[in-house]
Amino acid sequence: MASAFLRFTVAAIIGVDAATVPANARLFFSGFAEGSSNNKYLEIYNAGTESANLGDWAFPTVSNGPTTPGVYENWNNFTAGALLGPGKVYVIAHGSADQKILDVTNQTYTYMSNGDDGVKLAYGTEADHVYVDAVGDFQADPGTGWDICGEAAGTVDHTFVRKTSVTAGNPDWDASRGTTADTCEWVVYPKDEWKYVGVHPGESVTMPTEAVLNCSTASPVSISKVQGNGSTSPMVGEVVVLKGVVTADLQGTYGGFFMQEIDGGDNDSSTSDGIYVADASVVVSQGDLVVVRGMIKENYAETPLVAVSAVDVCGKAPLPMPYFLGMLPTRNTSKTILEPLEGMLIMLSPVIVTDHYNLAKYGEMTLSSGWNPVASQVFDPLSKEHMEMYDLYRDTLMLDDANPSQNPDPVPYPGTGMTYDNYIRTGDTLTNVTGPLSYDFSKYKIQKTPGFPAPTVQHTNPREDKPPDVKGRLIIAGFNVFNYFNGDNPGPAFSSSLNRDASNAEEFAKQRKKTLSAISLVDAAVVGLLEIENDGFGVGSAVQDIVDGLKTATAPYTYMAVTFNVTDDKVGTDAIASAIIYQPKLVSVVGKAILDSSLDPMFLSINRPTLAVTFKEVFSGNEFTVVINHLKSKGSSCVACCADPDSTFVGNCNGVRTNATKAIGKWLKTTLPEAPRMTS
Repeated sequence: MASAFLRFTVAAIIGVDAATVPANARLFFSGFAEGSSNNKYLEIYNAGTESANLGDWAFPTVSNGPTTPGVYENWNNFTAGALLGPGKVYVIAHGSADQKILDVTNQTYTYMSNGDDGVKLAYGTEADHVYVDAVGDFQADPGTGWDICGEAAGTVDHTFVRKTSVTAGNPDWDASRGTTADTCEWVVYPKDEWKYVGVHPGESVTMPTEAVLNCSTASPVSISKVQGNGSTSPMVGEVVVLKGVVTADLQGTYGGFFMQEIDGGDNDSSTSDGIYVADASVVVSQGDLVVVRGMIKENYAETPLVAVSAVDVCGKAPLPMPYFLGMLPTRNTSKTILEPLEGMLIMLSPVIVTDHYNLAKYGEMTLSSGWNPVASQVFDPLSKEHMEMYDLYRDTLMLDDANPSQNPDPVPYPGTGMTYDNYIRTGDTLTNVTGPLSYDFSKYKIQKTPGFPAPTVQHTNPREDKPPDVKGRLIIAGFNVFNYFNGDNPGPAFSSSLNRDASNAEEFAKQRKKTLSAISLVDAAVVGLLEIENDGFGVGSAVQDIVDGLKTATAPYTYMAVTFNVTDDKVGTDAIASAIIYQPKLVSVVGKAILDSSLDPMFLSINRPTLAVTFKEVFSGNEFTVVINHLKSKGSSCVACCADPDSTFVGNCNGVRTNATKAIGKWLKTTLPEAPRMTS
C-alpha cells in the first residue's frame, strides 16, 4: 500500500496521466540559444489556429542535476495575461542579453540554461499538468551539456532552431535531440547566431524570399501602413521591408535610428510616417535614403522595427519638414494627437520647462505649453471645477538626450553643456525644440538629434541673488540635504547597502561642498535640515559633519546642532531624519520637543518625527519656535500600512499627512511655550 501511494504521489508531481492538452493547443519550443555572456533565450511557437492563453502553460526547470530525478525544481509561469497568437512566437530571455535578443523578447528570466539545465513546456497547473516538449531532461546532470544532432555537448555554445517539418512538441528529449543531423528535430547553429529569434521559420509564417536586400528590387511596405491608425500596429510579428530617409542616427547612444517616408508619406493625418529602427550595427547616417528589412514589434505601446536582417543605402534625400506642434494637447486628447506622430520629426512652439529633476541623472526635462498649476492646487479635488480643469489640463512632453546611460557628463542641456552661468531653471522658456518623437516608459519624448540646433534657452524665470529684504534681523532657513550620508561611524560606510546616497568619498566631497556652500551663503540664524543621516549628534555623525564644515566655511561664525535625548541617538527609526542647527551668537535654545506616534496615534510612525525648538534672540530676548516637519511622501501607497486609499488628485497617503498636521497643531498648542512659530 505504501509503495502504491508513493508511486501515485510522484506521478502527480511529474504530471503523468494528469491534465489533457486541448486538440487545438499546439505549442512547442521553436528555438533555444546558449551563447556568450548572458545571450540566452528560449522561444515558444504556436502552430495552432487559435490564440493560446499562456496562463494555462508553464516552463518548469531544473538547475544542473535535479534534487529528485524526474521532478522539476522551479515552476515558472508566463507573464500574467500573456496570449500567443497562431503563427506567433513568445521569447523568454536573460534580462542582460544582447539588445537584438531583447528587442524581440516578451519575458525575461534570470536563470536561463547554461547548457546543462533542463526545461520543459507544461500544460496545466503545478498540481495537475502534462509535459508537451523538452530541452534537456529532469533525470541527471549531463555534465557540460547534452549531445544534440550529433554535436557533442551541443546544448552549450550553440543556437538551435526546430526544423520546419516539426509541427508539435516532443516531451521525449532523447527522441527530439536524436543522434545525427538527420535523426534529430533541430538545426544547430554556431554560438550567437540569432537570425531566427523572434520569428519561427515554420508553417503559418511567411518569410521574405529575397536573400539580398537591394534598393532597386525591394518592394517596401509603407511605414504608415505598418503604423496603422490604431494604438498598435496591425502588422506585429510580420517581417517587412521599409523605405525612408534616416532622420536621426542615434545608434551610438540610443541604440538605433529613426526613419521617415519622403514626399509627405501617405498624407493621412491619422497614421505616422516615421518609425524607430532598433539596430545599432548598421552603417547609416542622417539624410541617407534606405531600405531596411526587419520585424514589426509592439514594445510597450511603441512600434519599432526590430530583428533587422538587411539594410541598403539608396543615396541621399532631404529631411522632411518637422511637424509643427503649436500647443501640447490636453490630457484627454494626448494619445489621439501624439500617436499618429510617433517616430516622426516634430518641432514645438516655445515651451516652458516645468521639471528638470532628471536632467543631471538621465538627461531629460519635462516641457509644457505654459504654466500649468495642478488642478488640486486651485480647486478642491472633489469639486466640479477641479474635474473640468483636470480634463482640460495641458499635457506635458519630455525632452530627452537620446542616451539611456545615467549621469551624463557634461549635462546635455543647455546645448553647450551646463555650467554655473549656462543653466536651465524651472520656468525657463525653450525654443527650437526639434527631434523625432518616441514613446518610452509611458511618456512621449522628443529625442535630442545631431544635425538640429540645440534648443535656445530664455531665462524667463531668472535666479534671485537673495530673497526679498523683509527688514528682519534673523533669517530662518530650511534645506533638504538629499540623503546626506557622510560614510563615517556611527553610520554606515559608503559601500554599505544602508547608505542612501554617495557611494564613495569622491562623490560625497561634491555633495558636501555644494551643501555647505548653499547653507553658508544664506547665513541663517537657524537652519532646519531634512533627509540627513539618522546617526546621532556626536563626532562622526552627519549633522556634526555639516556643523564642522560650516565652522570652516563661515569662520569666525559658528554653528551648533540642537541635540535631543533619544534612544540610541536616533530621531525615529528611519535611516534619515530631520535636524536643526543654529548660530549661538545670534540665538540660544530655550526648549525643545519631539512629536512622534507615541504621543499621538494620529501622527503615524510612517511620518518622520517632527522637531520643535524654541529659541531666544540674543539681541532682544524675544522668543520664537521653529518646527521642522517631514511627512510621508506621495510616492508610495499607504493602503496596506495605514488603510489610506490612494488618490489620483492629491497623491498617495493624503489622509496620513492630513492627520499628521492635525496632530502637530494640537501638539504645538499644548506642549510648547506661547511664542511665534515658524514651521517648515
